[in-house]
Amino acid sequence: MKLSVCLITFNHERFIAEALQSAVEQQTDFEYEIVVSDDCSTDATRKIITEFQGRYPDKIRLAFPEKNLGVNANLAMTIQACRGQYVALLEGDDYWTSPTKLQEQVSFLDANPACAICFHAVRVFHDDGSTESHISPRFGHKKIFTLEDLLRLGNFIPTCSTVFRNRLFDEFPDWFYELRIADFSLHVFNAQYGKVGYIGKVMGAYRVHSGGTFSLENESRNAQEVIRLYDYLNGHLGPKYDRTIKAIQSYWKAVEYYRNGEFAKAQTCAAMRASAPPFNTQAAMAWLLSHSLPVYRLVKYLGRPHS
Repeated sequence: MKLSVCLITFNHERFIAEALQSAVEQQTDFEYEIVVSDDCSTDATRKIITEFQGRYPDKIRLAFPEKNLGVNANLAMTIQACRGQYVALLEGDDYWTSPTKLQEQVSFLDANPACAICFHAVRVFHDDGSTESHISPRFGHKKIFTLEDLLRLGNFIPTCSTVFRNRLFDEFPDWFYELRIADFSLHVFNAQYGKVGYIGKVMGAYRVHSGGTFSLENESRNAQEVIRLYDYLNGHLGPKYDRTIKAIQSYWKAVEYYRNGEFAKAQTCAAMRASAPPFNTQAAMAWLLSHSLPVYRLVKYLGRPHS
């Protein structure tokens, strides 16, 4: 088996048919399977999946858990059930827009054995139409990234764009199941064993909606989760990336202090981030926060999406 599609879903009855259709319509010169795990949805998601499996019994394989596992445990279980040399990720509320997506990514990984992961650009859109859609990520001519890039820049790999080499690590650490940010942790685990390749072509759609696991949660909780995740990653990766991780953490701590009105603490943490690489947009925002609260507020406001 050349590739397995790992498709996890929960209460996605409005979206799951579109996701499945985009997976079964892939045009490849290799055999692939679609391993679907519905995490005990309370709507019609499982019924729709079962109907699809009846139409494509040779392609779709069901891996339904008997009880609700949660996103991380469901993802880990489904990946472990995948038999392919490569694994492509897809969640039930996203879909692929190119029928050659899998072929192009497998060809890339076959031709670039130093890469552990391959991803591409996607169209990000809000299901309610409240915000204009945009393309993410945009990297210009840069095609190859490293684990350090991933840690420094944050999770720039859209989940539905990911294809990685299967079985690069033996098992998920216990702390993985305690987090809300499953995909970034998985990317880091895989990036320990190879580089990350980018195809600058839009081949998927990432949907933002009220039922999403992370996209529309309150910003404060998101910041706390990122800080906690980097704590775990620092312990997992050892001292090599300690400076990079602590710099990124200091930015998220600054954001959290700022939201809580603790401006002196926010500026102290922001100064720590501004003085450490990478010197990118995040570092520039940290510098503004550490030097001028009014300018930081203005730039932050102007950068917000307005409906």
